[in-house]
Amino acid sequence: MNIDDLIKHNFCQQINNDLEPFIKGVGFADMEVIKENNIPDLEHYIRYTSFYAVHLFSLCRQLEQAISLLSNYRYSIKDDVGRGYHLSYNVENYFIRLDSLYDRVLQVVNAIFNFGFKEGSVRKAGMLKKIHKVEGSDKLINSLDELNNILKSHSDERRNIIVHRHSYMDKELNMIEMYYDPFFSKLILKDVDKAENFKQIRKEQLSFYLRRKKKEFKEINEECFEKIFLILNEIEKEYIFNKQKMSF
Repeated sequence: MNIDDLIKHNFCQQINNDLEPFIKGVGFADMEVIKENNIPDLEHYIRYTSFYAVHLFSLCRQLEQAISLLSNYRYSIKDDVGRGYHLSYNVENYFIRLDSLYDRVLQVVNAIFNFGFKEGSVRKAGMLKKIHKVEGSDKLINSLDELNNILKSHSDERRNIIVHRHSYMDKELNMIEMYYDPFFSKLILKDVDKAENFKQIRKEQLSFYLRRKKKEFKEINEECFEKIFLILNEIEKEYIFNKQKMSF
């Protein structure tokens, strides 16, 4: 499953259609969509839910694009970044964004169910307590728990290390950083006898790492998107119900 499958979900199509008459030149992801005062409850609900849904889908797209960015490096004569450091940046960036996924989902759930939590107060414990009180919410709770477990197994510890302690520790990646370090590699390449062998070794190691990492990230994304698809199935029901209630 990929981002296109999520975009094609009926919930996504509904919010796009519902929001269209109200945006008046303002982008879907613009905060101004939900800041306008003195508007009917239904319009406010559509703007509010759409805003957080759009930002969720935007993050999902970024996670998918992150796979391509692992290879998206332009070599130049003035190569002062280094292929290895560029790769490290994008690997770390992926895990930081991945760790934001559950929070984005909770923001959407808060908006759809009108729980009333302020944006900065949306927390897992409080949200689940509220959801448990909603009749027929078992499937939603199960899907949220499953998504949370996936994310904890793949990103929780790595994200904490990157943000709060030190750089992401990966021996293969560290070796690639060294091989492509602008200063170190220039020293090696000055030795004509060693240059070709050195370039071949680092190229093979980089290629192997990229294949493995892209496969890993793709599998993580698919796991997460499958759970998000199930979550959309459940919140769509509440979205339709609330719109109908506000229409009278």
